[in-house]
Amino acid sequence: MRDDKSLLAQFFYADEDLNIVASELDSFDGRKDPERCTTLVNQLRQAQDKVLTITNAIMDVLIGDERANRDFRVKFPEDVLQENLAGQLWFGAEVGDRQGDIL
Repeated sequence: MRDDKSLLAQFFYADEDLNIVASELDSFDGRKDPERCTTLVNQLRQAQDKVLTITNAIMDVLIGDERANRDFRVKFPEDVLQENLAGQLWFGAEVGDRQGDIL
């Protein structure tokens, strides 16, 4: 139920929303409708940010101070950082890290 406020439920629905947008982008030809493509990319970024926010909240609850520090500003100078770049980089880094753990 979408009205469930638990972090796990929030994550489930946020992940579901992210997958819906990602699937639409995968099957979408942005050259035919660039405005729709821009809208979908913005929705994807918002969905990723929501998943990241919930993931951070879950990790804060479960592992608190034991979390590894992810300081992207040390690795990437100010001139290449964009508004949500740190979150996007974290998303990609964490997913890649998790895939390495599984393999």
